[in-house]
Amino acid sequence: MPSRSFSNTIADMLDDSAICIPEHQRPYIWDAKKASLFIDTIMEDLPTQAIFMYEEISDGELKRWLEDGQQRWITVCRFVNGESADSVKWNGKTFDDFSHQEKFKFLGYKFTIQMMYKLDKDRRLMLFQRLQDGKPLSNGQRFHACGDKPLVKLAKKLMADDRVIALWGKKTDTKSKTFLANCMAIASGLALNNDNKIVTSYAILGEDAFSNTPLDNDLVESRLWKLLDVYSRAHAICPINETEKRKLWNVGLYTGYILYTMRQPDRDWEEDSKMWVDYIVQVRRESSAIRILKHNAPASRNWNRERWQTGLDNLNIAKQNPDWSPTASVQSDDEDDE
Repeated sequence: MPSRSFSNTIADMLDDSAICIPEHQRPYIWDAKKASLFIDTIMEDLPTQAIFMYEEISDGELKRWLEDGQQRWITVCRFVNGESADSVKWNGKTFDDFSHQEKFKFLGYKFTIQMMYKLDKDRRLMLFQRLQDGKPLSNGQRFHACGDKPLVKLAKKLMADDRVIALWGKKTDTKSKTFLANCMAIASGLALNNDNKIVTSYAILGEDAFSNTPLDNDLVESRLWKLLDVYSRAHAICPINETEKRKLWNVGLYTGYILYTMRQPDRDWEEDSKMWVDYIVQVRRESSAIRILKHNAPASRNWNRERWQTGLDNLNIAKQNPDWSPTASVQSDDEDDE
């Protein structure tokens, strides 16, 4: 991988129109306290980590893609342009409040630049992911970085699917991309055949999220149709409001269990789908019935085959013994952050 290291001042970098933020980068997430601390680092002339860039000619135009250091660089740009929160200051001053000498010192601060060349997109993505190791990058942000890969495309397609929105309501994502991470678990249940991969964890799904292997679209659509049919029939019997609908996006509520059920061999989906419709309606009419599904769930909230199978076993018991009503406490439907 050809590369070179050099130093450049903030002033020179601000004048460099070739610097761009790649799509796979996470959104700006630094709060005012962290941004102010970095401004102080600059004014105290303390060293900071190198900024990684990738240089290429794209459509006849020079581009320098910022692969690592985005939070620091955007903090600098916002501070200089007066776009920071009012609380982002140094010694109580904004950049406009700086004296001529202070501005000269700030703009003269030098970053170490590690410039790379001749990398294909997959290797750039791999580099970005590895540069984030040990840093607070969420599962969803890691998946977002793989946005052009088939499994991530499927997750994003689900987020905008009118059929799903009609049943589960409209939901927007956060900066940490937790909604995308949840939809990755759903997409994995639809497209993959490993019951331990219906998860939000990049540690478990990273290889699949980064893969270019085409998905079986017929299989995905068949499973999605079965899944939505269960919810549609439940809605027809017992409708719910928009707030309650949005809770259905959580794969740990019902969907993970339903996807697991339809993937198991030697089962009758016609009977299973009716069992799920009846159970969802039961919970809507009597919220305590959720204890049936969650009874004896593994102590860890990580989603895996054991959890899905335990829930399915519970429903089979309840189907055969309608008076059965477990009293065990119910854990959160959210997966542990790994």
